Amino acid sequence: MSAAATAELRWGIAGAGRVARAFGQDIARTPGNRVETVAARDPARAENLRRDLGGRRALPGYQALFDDPDTDVIYLATVSSVHAEQAIRALAAGRNVVVEKPLGVSAAEARDVAAAARQSGTFCLEAMWMRMHPLVRQAQQLARDGTIGDVLSVRAELSTPHPYQPRDRLFDPALGGGAALDLGLYTAHFAWLFLGAPAGVTSVLTRAPNGVDDGIAMQWRYPAGQVAELTANFKGPSALGGVVSGTRGSLHLGPRLNRPRCLSVRVGPSEPVTQTADSPGNGYTYEIAEVARCLRLSLTESPLAPLEDSLGVLAAMDQARA
Repeated sequence: MSAAATAELRWGIAGAGRVARAFGQDIARTPGNRVETVAARDPARAENLRRDLGGRRALPGYQALFDDPDTDVIYLATVSSVHAEQAIRALAAGRNVVVEKPLGVSAAEARDVAAAARQSGTFCLEAMWMRMHPLVRQAQQLARDGTIGDVLSVRAELSTPHPYQPRDRLFDPALGGGAALDLGLYTAHFAWLFLGAPAGVTSVLTRAPNGVDDGIAMQWRYPAGQVAELTANFKGPSALGGVVSGTRGSLHLGPRLNRPRCLSVRVGPSEPVTQTADSPGNGYTYEIAEVARCLRLSLTESPLAPLEDSLGVLAAMDQARA
């Protein structure tokens, strides 16, 4: 049964961790959407999450979820190292898929996912929820309209203190851990929104005791002289958010880049004008609503987060991480 034929969009969740729970709670908060199924490596955890989210069914493993014809779209909330492999399996089974970021741990993996999506003709999205936030979209529109003149530079920071725990997914290289792909990816997408693909990438990474990156500073360079300065780490809280500077003024989103609550617009010598907007629930409702909109229009990608952007960002991150 197609998504358009159902009164509610029926979501399946792969994974039973913290992010799966937070996203599932926001599915229930978003009109026209509900949790249908949950699957995880541990059936008991899947059943507990299903019960807590009010889902209809817990399925015995991921493949059962991928093969389930009564699920309209699957949210992959597993560890980063298996995102690409699981997305390809789900797409091959004809499922619509929202892949928690990153789409893959390299641009090559992400290209394989995009190829599978195009071959299957089903919907695929990297879950870069920041791109659906109304303040981020408003900032993009202001930049496109020339409100701040020609864009000269982007600065962005996203950091969160995480004590070093080598078996935590954030620090385990076997699970795709590292600050670059967990937090730095947001700063990269932010720069991409305003400047597009860089002509050159340089970076400095710091390392945790097991060698995984726990901090990254990047500089993206552009042929016309623009520059993006992007930082992320697991060592302390963010202080900057995101700033877009132009020939006539600037835009400042914050305090956190991935879930901003304020957009300050300064043009010339005038005082900044600030808009505010909060994200309901855990912050994922705008993304969930966008997925539902796309599926009801039979779109295979979201124009707010096309796959080509995800591939380009991961290619730049490959350079930075190298």
